[in-house]
Amino acid sequence: MIADKHTIQVKGIGRVSRTPDTIIIWMHVESCDTDYKRAVDSAAQQLNLIRANLGTIGFTKEDLKTTGFDIHARYDNIRQGDNTYKEVFIGYEVRHDLSLFSLRI
Repeated sequence: MIADKHTIQVKGIGRVSRTPDTIIIWMHVESCDTDYKRAVDSAAQQLNLIRANLGTIGFTKEDLKTTGFDIHARYDNIRQGDNTYKEVFIGYEVRHDLSLFSLRI
């Protein structure tokens, strides 16, 4: 077989070993309550606990970033005795997506 003039062929095996220097942790805080303010306050309290304890595991508040935030009303369909469904309000669901990123591990 004749190789094309514009082709480079490379074969090989390699291995790289290095101590990790970056950490990324993805997490989220969720709460649900029939009262909007309580749902939001509960999520905020959970987030404050995370922020307050970051230093104990070697992170700073600046390492924690919001990657998403959502509040929506949650409903469920409950089957009735006559085989119909009734939509029932479950509560307000709050979700706060977070990432914890650091180059100092």
